[in-house]
Formats: sequence, structure tokens, C-alpha cells
Amino acid sequence: MTSEAFLRKMAARLRKARWRLGITQEEAALRAKVTPRYYAEIERGRKNPTVTTLFDIAHAIKVTLADVVDVEGLPRVALDDLDVHPPPRGRKPRTRRRR
Repeated sequence: MTSEAFLRKMAARLRKARWRLGITQEEAALRAKVTPRYYAEIERGRKNPTVTTLFDIAHAIKVTLADVVDVEGLPRVALDDLDVHPPPRGRKPRTRRRR
């Protein structure tokens, strides 16, 4: 999936969530504390909002951020359930120079 396709899908999900509440773009924008024009551009898939802005919009239209950005076709990873450890710290091994 391309980033443009992702933005279009995200925009459609935002629109459906807003319609579910029966509010206008202007009302959603005011609740999310963004300008109505910027909100409209996001909902058209023309702007790529920051995660913080997207979180505020999702909260304003009463959905989770995961509901907005969920992409079908990709495997879901339960990150909280993973038993992983960070890589070792320190300097990277020095590579040999070719002569």
C-alpha cells in the first residue's frame, strides 16, 4: 500500500466516524482544536497530520487512533505480549578498511 492510498483510507475512516456522530467538519475541527480548512484537507486525504493531531481528531470524534489507522492486509503484532530485549549497547564493531 502506498502512502497516498493509506491517507485516502484514513480519510474515509475519519469521515465515517464523523458521520456516525452526525456532526459537520467544522464541529469536528473545533472539537479537535484544528482549523476547519485543515480538517477538511485531512478528510480528503490531502494532508498528512502528525500523530498528535490525528490522536486529537480521533478523540474528538470518539474513536481510537487504532480505528483510524488500521490497515487491512497487514499482520497484527501484539507488541505488549512480546518478550523481547533491547540490542546490546556500546560501540559498533570497527569495520576493516580495504586497501
